Amino acid sequence: HGMVVITLVVGLQRLLTRLSARSVAIQHLLEARAIRLVRDGVIEEEGLRAACLSHEELFGELRQKGAENLADVKRTYKEADGNFRVFRYAETQAHTSDYDLLDDADR
Repeated sequence: HGMVVITLVVGLQRLLTRLSARSVAIQHLLEARAIRLVRDGVIEEEGLRAACLSHEELFGELRQKGAENLADVKRTYKEADGNFRVFRYAETQAHTSDYDLLDDADR
C-alpha cells in the first residue's frame, strides 16, 4: 500500500509540474504569491486578513525589520515562505535594485 501512495504522489507532482510549465494560469494557481500588507504607509486590511495577521503582529514584524514609523514604510509584503519584506522610502530612493523588486502596479 505504501508503494501505491508514493507512486501516486510522485505521479501527481510530475503531472502538476508539466501542467504548470505549459500554462501560466495553472502556474499562478499552484504557486504561492506574496501578500501586500502595507502600501504607502497605510495598512491594507484585505492583505492582513489573507495573511491571517493582526495589527499587533504586523507592527511587531515591522519593528523587527527596523521600521520605527508606519509613515516611513513604502511597501510591506509577506512572502510565500513566511518571511516579511519591508521597503522604506529612504531605501527605495537609495537602492534602486530593491525598488525594482516592487510590482509595476505598485510604483
